[in-house]
Amino acid sequence: MKKLLGVLMAFVLFGGVMSCGFGMTKLNDEVIAKYIAAYSIMKEKGIADSGEGMNDAALNDAAKAGGFKDYAEFVNVQIAVGAALAVVSTTEYVNQMDALASPEYDAWQAMLTNPDIPEADKENAKKEIEKAKAEWEKNKAAAEPAMGMMNMLVDKDSVEAVKKHYNELLAVMGNSDAVQ
Repeated sequence: MKKLLGVLMAFVLFGGVMSCGFGMTKLNDEVIAKYIAAYSIMKEKGIADSGEGMNDAALNDAAKAGGFKDYAEFVNVQIAVGAALAVVSTTEYVNQMDALASPEYDAWQAMLTNPDIPEADKENAKKEIEKAKAEWEKNKAAAEPAMGMMNMLVDKDSVEAVKKHYNELLAVMGNSDAVQ
């Protein structure tokens, strides 16, 4: 009962905050270009990942050099970019799994149609595919509520802008998990 009350309170607070007009920074091509520029400058200066040991002036200067008013504005955009990246990545993963289009699934399917593979191995592969499908359904059920909340926080235009610049963002941020 306490858990349910806690969840309900979180939704009430979240709804109140959202109805007051507090939301994430809206992203578009221009804002993302500034973010990439500022992040690149911070990387060059060695302050992109943690900022530890850097004074406020260095962070502020890097944000301004990238086109932001100050470091605080950069951080607000960074929060919005992170949330939109999470939406884009998770949505793509869900779509791939719904279509069972992952490279692992393709490898299993190739094994099932290969005449050189013994039938016993094919049967084991079928069992593994079924286990993977069951695990996917379990993970999807757990992820859907979180995705619903993220989609409420991030507007569709921001998600589209991040989709457009997805691989650029991951490249500058040092993440090699670009959607294939």
